Amino acid sequence: MECLELRIHQNDAVAVHELCTQILKEEIIFYQELKEGVQPLEIIYQNEAQRKRMMKLAENVVFLDATYKGLTAYGYSFYALVARDEQQGRGTPLSYCISSDDTGEVVKIFLRSLKTTAENHGFDFCPRFFLGMKYHFLGGYANSRVEDLLILLHGNVTMFYMSNYLDELEKIGRLKNMGGQREDKSKLTAENMLKAGLDQTVQWTSSTECTVPSQTAFGTIYNVDIVNVVCNCPAATTRGMCKHVHLDELIASKRNIDLTVERRSEAMNVFNAEQYFYDIDNNQVEVLSRLGNVSVVNLTSFKCTCFANSHGIHCVCVMVAKW
Repeated sequence: MECLELRIHQNDAVAVHELCTQILKEEIIFYQELKEGVQPLEIIYQNEAQRKRMMKLAENVVFLDATYKGLTAYGYSFYALVARDEQQGRGTPLSYCISSDDTGEVVKIFLRSLKTTAENHGFDFCPRFFLGMKYHFLGGYANSRVEDLLILLHGNVTMFYMSNYLDELEKIGRLKNMGGQREDKSKLTAENMLKAGLDQTVQWTSSTECTVPSQTAFGTIYNVDIVNVVCNCPAATTRGMCKHVHLDELIASKRNIDLTVERRSEAMNVFNAEQYFYDIDNNQVEVLSRLGNVSVVNLTSFKCTCFANSHGIHCVCVMVAKW
């Protein structure tokens, strides 16, 4: 936590301005000062190592999310662009954005700035990344100054995610690729659940949607959609495909439900209802699912930001985009 002891100026606004315009000017790709009632604060940070990682991981699924809890003293939004690194089995941050506002315009500026710096090379790992930010790097220290957060991002966080540093940790056994292991464990647990007859506790609301009772939290019911590969259990957003999705896929297979056919049918419904938008300028298609989520499909790589595609599944969104 040495970086949090540094003080460029007692006034946070003055310190941030000096960081963005002088000390970190090579890493700050967009900076807009806060002017109350006129314009929000927006800082977009990306160092050279992150730029290289973005070029390398451009074709992987990329996650964009924000947190508002405990990282600055003012409740500012902190966005992170995170890509899936198949070798490490985890997310790696490609860029950060700190803003006093939380509107579509902020995100638009964030993505446009990245597009410019990456020369048009082209999004859930984000919850784990934010938890790591607060508890691993900040040591639970909440409500920091914006100056502290910027110095931290430029120092400890950057060093941790440098590829050679991660490689060294992996070599000495302190960092392991857990993605595949967790997936296998969830699948094995689901198979055991099926053998134990727990498929009888699953209540189907349609051919591909159901509710599954929690095995550990009595009275808790999780909603599962095996077409879109989503479940609202905690594990589904932090540990890959969960056991509930795996269980329901096994049940669907026993019932001779072809998920590829089901996805194609849903894609046709989305297409016919015109629940999509072709963004020609950015070479992408934005698809609105029946769940109310918007996913983005890159028309070059045909990678999508939805959960299903992040698990290597030819998703509904990509089917819509290809039509």
